[in-house]
Amino acid sequence: MPRRLVLLCLVFSLLPAMAAIAGGDERNAATWYRRAFERLERLPEADREVISSFLDNPNAAPSTRLRGPAPRAA
Repeated sequence: MPRRLVLLCLVFSLLPAMAAIAGGDERNAATWYRRAFERLERLPEADREVISSFLDNPNAAPSTRLRGPAPRAA
């Protein structure tokens, strides 16, 4: 199969996924990943350091800051 035809088929097969991402299709995991990466870009440096310190030693218990506020009793 010629390279151009393969490339053209690949592009057309990706169009529906690209449209779903752009449109924010809630059923598409790519939408959720895109949102997560957008939030990660806005994450303050102090929060990145807390996460990084946990990832450096995942066997240690997460800090209270990493765990966030305690859940409320019902």
